[in-house]
Amino acid sequence: MTNKTTIFSLFLSLLALVFPFLIFDEIVTTPFQIIMAILILIAIFAINFYSALRGDRAINVFAAIVTLIALFLFTIPLWRYIF
Repeated sequence: MTNKTTIFSLFLSLLALVFPFLIFDEIVTTPFQIIMAILILIAIFAINFYSALRGDRAINVFAAIVTLIALFLFTIPLWRYIF
């Protein structure tokens, strides 16, 4: 069962890298869409963390780092509204 959660975690991390492209291509524009995308990225990070507790820690920590990088890249265009 731990291999299934690891594979699922890696697949979700791969999908997490799609979200920054959505905001840079201006597909995600409304505040509701931005909030939903951030919540999805946080949920993917939570699944990565859960998978790290259950299975191979090295691979899942890498997947969690990839998800955090995607979350950071997703928020870069939002900084112009804050600063």
